[in-house]
Amino acid sequence: MRKCDYSKFNRVCNAMRVAILCMFFTIQALCGQEPAKAPATPNLQADLAALSAGYKADLDDIAADYEKWFTALQTWYLAGLDKLQSERTKAGDLEGVLAFKEERDRIAGRVESTREQIQAMPAVLGKLRAAYDPALKKIKDEAGRRKSVAQKKYLANLEGLQKRLTVSLDLDDAVLVRKEKERLAAEMAEAGGGAVVTPPEPSPKKASEPFQGSRNLLAGEDARKWTIVRGDWTTDNNVLTGAGNSSIVFTDELSPPFTLQFKINVLEGMRPRVRFGPFEFGNEGFETTFALYPKPTGELFHYQRKTSYGIAISVSQKSVDLSIDGNLIASRPGVKEKLDKLDFLAGDNWSKGRVEFRDITLAK
Repeated sequence: MRKCDYSKFNRVCNAMRVAILCMFFTIQALCGQEPAKAPATPNLQADLAALSAGYKADLDDIAADYEKWFTALQTWYLAGLDKLQSERTKAGDLEGVLAFKEERDRIAGRVESTREQIQAMPAVLGKLRAAYDPALKKIKDEAGRRKSVAQKKYLANLEGLQKRLTVSLDLDDAVLVRKEKERLAAEMAEAGGGAVVTPPEPSPKKASEPFQGSRNLLAGEDARKWTIVRGDWTTDNNVLTGAGNSSIVFTDELSPPFTLQFKINVLEGMRPRVRFGPFEFGNEGFETTFALYPKPTGELFHYQRKTSYGIAISVSQKSVDLSIDGNLIASRPGVKEKLDKLDFLAGDNWSKGRVEFRDITLAK
């Protein structure tokens, strides 16, 4: 009979004891660990503010470049007009001189020439205009293309933020981001032309009908509550006219609900505005459109210069509604606090316009 090898047996037993002890301590260490923490919830306000700031910076860069390109084109075109007008003057061509002067005044005032005016131009002026128009279109197209890129970038960033919030189960915040995405998508659709509307035939009667107990802000005691901030302003026969980079403020305590009514006629430029509290009615961007800002909702209203439109802005705690010629254009959440002023502007540094505000009334 073979003798048992106790030394080998002991080595095996020791190895097993070591393995069991290692397993015991490993399990104990694992059980003592804290559970894995969920990823930190993103700070929605900070994230949205950062994305919005980046988007605004992109738009500001586009606007600055557009202004630079547009100013350079205008400088070239005006120089060409001056040269040709000088030639017509030396030739004693009165009609030619007047045609060049009219076109120069329109361009300097940033007033678009109509198709009829362009067709009626003398041949030499028409040739110069034919070089100007495609250059202007190229500038507008490039600005539009870059804005579209900026919007798509902002939309992609919002999509990424929404996904992160959803993964971290911050569903309420994810829904808020989705709403911002929907607003941006609507803005992009409007920029594509789908929501820009042609105005109906003006309805002066609707715009000029006075409210029961309405106040004429250009008469009596209210006429003394206006303060010119800058620019040239005149009042004549119930018409307030502003020109240049201009602002005039009506100061009074305005408690919702109230309705502000007036007629507006944009004679030159494209930057008329009326500011009240956090809101602004007016023309932004590169097209002649009225809207309710900030973040216009509803439809943009395309207007024509030298045409009167009836504006009604109804302010209540429930909503702020913009109507043009009796048609509701936009509606925003209301305001509860009192307002202390109305700021009327006819133009700014970018577009030094000339605008008539007629029959300005305020009704409770």
